[in-house]
Amino acid sequence: MKLQFFQTIFCLALATFAFSNPIKTEVESIEEVSPNNSTNIITLSNPFTKRADIGTYISSIGNFFTTKDVKRNVFYDGIKNLDIYYKKKDKTKTSSEKSLYSKLGDFLNNNGYVGVIPNYVQFPYGTLDEMIEDICNAIIWVYNNIGKYNGDNQNMILLGHSSGAHLSALTLLKSAPFKGICLSHFSKVVLLKWPIFDVFSEIENSSFESFASAILGSKLSCPTDILKSYPDKSLQYLGANRFNIIHSTKDTVVPIASASGLLDQIHRTSNIPAFVYVVEGFQHCGITEGVMNGNEYAQYVLRTVLAAA
Repeated sequence: MKLQFFQTIFCLALATFAFSNPIKTEVESIEEVSPNNSTNIITLSNPFTKRADIGTYISSIGNFFTTKDVKRNVFYDGIKNLDIYYKKKDKTKTSSEKSLYSKLGDFLNNNGYVGVIPNYVQFPYGTLDEMIEDICNAIIWVYNNIGKYNGDNQNMILLGHSSGAHLSALTLLKSAPFKGICLSHFSKVVLLKWPIFDVFSEIENSSFESFASAILGSKLSCPTDILKSYPDKSLQYLGANRFNIIHSTKDTVVPIASASGLLDQIHRTSNIPAFVYVVEGFQHCGITEGVMNGNEYAQYVLRTVLAAA
């Protein structure tokens, strides 16, 4: 019998709630946002208008108890655990915050991927560096063990949404250039709805940046600022072969300047391909919630950015 290995997606999906957008950013043309043809536009005709749909996450928790193709609560460091969505039945039933995204795990599994969704310490119970340590440990576990679940550790994608996107980039940038942690090399990183923190990298010593560093327990909390400290074209390795950054036009939480700032620094410091995809119509949580709700347009977007090479 031929054993088939599937592309592995390590997913950090964390819902972010914000009251308002403190930055107003107007964009007159895509070329000004991202030069050198590095911005792709995906136009959708059925946009979401909701900022957060609690019912989606409640439904996903219910799905967590009934979905079959998942190995639940696999411990990667003796304390914290992760779920693996792959083509094998398992009847274990338990619950945790990662159950909020069980439908996303099913979607990845049904589209030919092995999906891994981990638990990790979150504020206020842990600092930013402790979050990154958890994520690193989970990634290392996946690299060493995913073959048991028909996953390919030579073809892994790191997927993060909102705060999960922020942590995904920080995990790579704080481990790859500084050589602090040995991580596997991802084929690509997909950052859905890059968070607001990087907008304030343009404001030196801003009160928000100081506040964020204080509550997160780390001075290196902004990926864009980390890259700014490096000379032009000085980095050969950022932990992935490609960065896909996704922004949507109706996102009132995060302005596009946050995505374009990171993109510019990746281009300045390295030759690693990086792209911003501007998606028409979705609010901040619209793509992930749409995927879990079965919306064809949202699912099309996620398939497209995952497959983009």
